[in-house]
Order: sequence, then structure tokens, then C-alpha cells
Amino acid sequence: MRYIFLLLFFCSSIRCERAITYEFNGGRFGDCLSTYCKAKWFAYKHKLKLFYKPFTYSDQLTMHNIESVYGDPIAQSFDKIVKVKNEADIINNKDKHVLFVSNFYSQTPGLYEYGIQDVQFAQEIKKALTPTIPMPTIEKPHDSIIAAVHIRKGGGFDQPLASEQIYKKNEQYADQIWPTKFPPDQYYIDQIKVLKNIIGCNTPLTIYLLTDDPDPAALAAKYTQKLNNPLISFIFRDKDNSHNSNVVEDFYIMAQCDCLIRSSSLFAKAAQLLGNHTIIIYPISGKWADGKVIIDPVGITIRA
Repeated sequence: MRYIFLLLFFCSSIRCERAITYEFNGGRFGDCLSTYCKAKWFAYKHKLKLFYKPFTYSDQLTMHNIESVYGDPIAQSFDKIVKVKNEADIINNKDKHVLFVSNFYSQTPGLYEYGIQDVQFAQEIKKALTPTIPMPTIEKPHDSIIAAVHIRKGGGFDQPLASEQIYKKNEQYADQIWPTKFPPDQYYIDQIKVLKNIIGCNTPLTIYLLTDDPDPAALAAKYTQKLNNPLISFIFRDKDNSHNSNVVEDFYIMAQCDCLIRSSSLFAKAAQLLGNHTIIIYPISGKWADGKVIIDPVGITIRA
């Protein structure tokens, strides 16, 4: 009887709350982080209780320890479930016993930009995204600016890249579908040059090369040759590199660097929420022209 009483008490305590949870889109870590952060924003903005759904690697982040975990008994304790396309779905619903459900496609403001304006929200997100497992300490050479460069090649998970091979007309390539998610090497080489000009010609620049490419050393050698600048050096993982290795470690390193050069990958965008980058360079639009990917325009965010 005691356990039945406790269960009834637990369910009745939920009924007095408006709450929110979320649904996944089947994507990887970056997509799941984006989905969680959107629900976190809805919960913060509208004073909703957040019910957390774990995902791959989330047990290595603080969110796993601080959030209330979702389960079927929780859903059954609400009178109504409302899918959230945007904020209006919450604002226009005044019922008391509602469980809102957001998803990857739910519309929110840019959460990085929102966090710049709302310090409390930024602190809550940073806390939730902070790793709880031992993390590597990044090397910070004296007087050098440290930049994370996140290069997504697919790593065997995504479809192949047309920019990496002979183009076959009837095949679908990842960089044809999402050119800003898989920019060509030239984009990164160009943006490293832009960053070097911003920080000053005499300031050393150390690049943390974070990639799912199985051979980061070859990538670093290619970039070093193209850049031809002794004040630009690279640090990278020299073995055991793949799309599903060292995921949280790379996320943390990306967040700890002074600057970030990224694609439109949500994995890298989420690192902005955890980090305090002074300069962020990112693609705004991309297209195919004359058999190659053109990334233009490119955005630059500079914070003092």
C-alpha cells in the first residue's frame, strides 16, 4: 500500500504542472543536442518543467544528472499532449494539465544569439552541456591564438562527397544535398587565412583540427602546404579517428578554443553554446557551380 500511495502522490504532483518533452529526428549527436536545447529554451521561456529523454552520449553531459527523466507514466498523467511547431503553440494554450512535445523542427530564435542577450539562459545551457567525464586539457602555446576547425567529411556515416571523387551524374552526394554542412577544403583554407588576418600577421595561430576524416594527418599536411605560413600550426588526433570516436571529447575541445571555424553542422553549432569564442566563422549559403561547391556569403561573429 505504501508504494501505491507514493506512486499516486508522484502522479498527482505532476498533474499540477505544465511540462515539455521532445521527440528525436533520428539524427546524430548534433541533431539531438539541438532538439534538447530547443526544448530547454521553451521550458525556460515559459516556465515549463522539462522531461529529459536520453540520447547517445548524453549520459556524459551534466543534463543527464540534473533533468527529470521522461517515461510513459509521466505522459499518462497529463490530460492533453500538444505538439509544438513554434512558440505560439504554447502561448495560445492556457490549459493546466498539458504536456508539450517539441522536436528537431520546432522553431525557436537562434539560441546562441539569444544566450548573448539572456545571461541566465546561457548559464543554464552551459551547465547542461558541460561534460561530466574526464576531458583532455587543450594545449595553449604562449602568445598563440587557439582555433577549432571542425571539418565534416562524413566519416563513413554520411553519403560520399562529390568534391572528393569523380562526379557520377546519377548518384546523390552529401555535399550536393547540404553544401554548407560539407564545405570543400578550400573553404576552410580560405577561412583560416581570414582568421589569421583578423588576429594579426605576427600572432601565431594554433589550429585544433577536429574531423571525422580517417586520416587527419593528411588533411593537416594538405592545409599546411596550401597555407604556407610558419605561424600557423596544427594539432590533431593521429590515430583511431572516425565518425563515432571521441565525440564528446571533440565537442569539449571545440568549445574551449578561442575561435571557431565551422560548417553548418549542428555538432559544431552546439559547441558555441558551451564555449566563449571571440571569433566564429561560418557558412551562410552554398551552391554548386561549374562542378564545385561555392560557399558564399560567409558570416563572421566577433565578440570582445
